[in-house]
Amino acid sequence: MPDIERRLAAVWFADIVGFTTLADSDEDAALAAVAGFQAATRAAVESRRGRVVKFLGDGALAEFSSARTALDAALDLCATFAAPGSATSIRIGLHVGEVAGAPDGDLYGDGVNLAARIQAAARPGEVVVSEDAARALRHSRGFRFDALGPTPLKGYPEPIPLFRARPADVPVPDAPGSASRRPAAPGRAPERSIAVLPFANLSRDASDEYFSDGVTEEILTALARIEGLKVISRTSVMRYKGSSASLREIGRELDVASILEGSVRHAGPRVRITAQLVDAATDAHLWAERYDRDLEDILAIQTDVAERIVEALQGQLSARDRVRLAGPAAADRTAYEETLKGRWLANRRTPEDLVRALEHFERAIAADPDHAPAYAGLATASILLLHWERREQRAVRDRAVAAAERAMGLDPAASEPWAARGMARIFDREWTAAESDFHRAIDLGPGDAQARQWFAHLLVCLGRYEEAIEEIDRALELDPLSLAVLTEAGNVQFLARRYDAALAYYDRALDIDPAFHAARYKRFEAYLPLGRVEGAMRDAARLELVDPPVAGSASEPEAGRRFLEALIEHADDQRWPLFHVATTKAALGRIDEALADLEAARDEGDWYLVRTAVSPHCDPLRGDPRFADFLASIGLADVPLPVEEHAR
Repeated sequence: MPDIERRLAAVWFADIVGFTTLADSDEDAALAAVAGFQAATRAAVESRRGRVVKFLGDGALAEFSSARTALDAALDLCATFAAPGSATSIRIGLHVGEVAGAPDGDLYGDGVNLAARIQAAARPGEVVVSEDAARALRHSRGFRFDALGPTPLKGYPEPIPLFRARPADVPVPDAPGSASRRPAAPGRAPERSIAVLPFANLSRDASDEYFSDGVTEEILTALARIEGLKVISRTSVMRYKGSSASLREIGRELDVASILEGSVRHAGPRVRITAQLVDAATDAHLWAERYDRDLEDILAIQTDVAERIVEALQGQLSARDRVRLAGPAAADRTAYEETLKGRWLANRRTPEDLVRALEHFERAIAADPDHAPAYAGLATASILLLHWERREQRAVRDRAVAAAERAMGLDPAASEPWAARGMARIFDREWTAAESDFHRAIDLGPGDAQARQWFAHLLVCLGRYEEAIEEIDRALELDPLSLAVLTEAGNVQFLARRYDAALAYYDRALDIDPAFHAARYKRFEAYLPLGRVEGAMRDAARLELVDPPVAGSASEPEAGRRFLEALIEHADDQRWPLFHVATTKAALGRIDEALADLEAARDEGDWYLVRTAVSPHCDPLRGDPRFADFLASIGLADVPLPVEEHAR
């Protein structure tokens, strides 16, 4: 196209954090926030000789001739909204690369797309830049760049290295309104408490990141088996990867007394692991060790690290703890590496990554049919796939159970396979057996946040509301920054009909990561029975559930009806779980169809039927005697409904 001008430029996207939530609650305040944001953006960009390409509602795209001026403008803009008294927080993603300029002044191309994706990965109050931008600014004085590590971005097949940019004399910000930092706990943290920071990857190959992350996770898993030791789970500690926060800050934020940090160098059949345990309050070294071993010895290294940590914390391993820690002293090299790759992908939680994770676990099992962690990982990844769609659910469930039971036989002390089988038993509506499996998982792994998270969901669906809240609170204590646990906390509160608390948890997860699909989807779901159709429409648009967007004002009942009908059409196209199709039809008053869909869901083995007795989405069905018969048929006839704490 001859009218398109291709050029190198520095571009950034900025947007207002939490705008959708603000617009839902106070439209006038939202409009005022946009006006203030646009005025401040023009001032910051023009003062650095840049150009505002366009405003997109609560967002802005800007172009600069140099990376330095682009970063100066971005930091100026962030500083404006970080000032005392500011009620608005923003985030910015910056990239240096080729763009395509159109005659009307608009910009296109991969450089623009990448800046937009980086902005979505930034936390409130942050300027996050690409590796190309950081490289262009490496000799500029006055800036610091904190490595955030390879980060998955929507639309990019491989994780992209990102960096947090800030003035050299400014500490890592506690972003306004962000749930990514916890307030300091009063007094001293529990003495037997620990956070294992992501081990640094010192291997020559940067793609070995999966290996260093995997070693971190394996040590965490070993420590979580020890009774009476509070261990912060993986998803929370991984948020400190590349952070320049001090160990004292991290200790306060995670409410732990000690921190383990270290590094991994992996080369062929050899591995070097260094580890040091530090008192978070005083920076005093409690223990340190370096291991130079063959890769086959790595499981023994992980067990030894766990034992030395307990000793350093002036504790003693009980005979029961030693049994829990005992495992195979050697690991097949290929099986170990394939398992770590599988876990690295499974932790990303997208359907595509889960499918790829399963392939790695299968390769690990092919290399070593007795490698217990591969079977446990296969079971968990299969369970997570059950939540996404209806295809081949029975086959996926059967694979999960077979893998979990094989893992139990190979490693009787592992908690993960028991939790996975508990979830599979929910699929089979074996409520008592599922509860038994969760109790066993928590007994074996007192620090297993995921087992507690899943158990909490079962408890709330059985009408045991206070027990469920206690269990999810414990999971949050173990994994305070986990998006999955925060979202599950919202689910528990929603099903307990504590609506304000539920929405607050979903909002906290989205403040940490606005791109986190599960939290936005659950908030969208929660808005519907509360009659907050406009908020549901906004979230549905962000989730791309309805295309094209439903026209009409949300205040008009007919617009809300058209919206629900469009959702049903989308659900049929995407093979949504039948429980969701049924409850959407119930909201439209199509009771006969809704009940028929629930019957079909029972025949399919829809996992979401566990919610039927307590879900507010089922309220339109409760006056029909056929619904009571249906609850009896799935073993949920006597589940009590909670008392709503807040009016809708």
